[in-house]
Amino acid sequence: MVTIVSEIIGVGGIDTSRSFFEFGGDSVSGVQIVSRANAEGIDLTLQDLFELQTIDQIAAPCAPGEAAPPVGSEPANRSR
Repeated sequence: MVTIVSEIIGVGGIDTSRSFFEFGGDSVSGVQIVSRANAEGIDLTLQDLFELQTIDQIAAPCAPGEAAPPVGSEPANRSR
């Protein structure tokens, strides 16, 4: 996710605990991030990105090919 976000937003050295909006992310870059993540086997929706916002929050409950849990739910115990 760090690589995807940094390449699309054009910012290196991303702090994964900060919101992607803080790096200049917006709805257009959000769509690009979601599309690229999906292409790489990460089930991510635009809603996930906007509600979870940080790479840490987005990546924690997900492994490639698995959907993010609904916002507000407890993450499943998934091996990485």
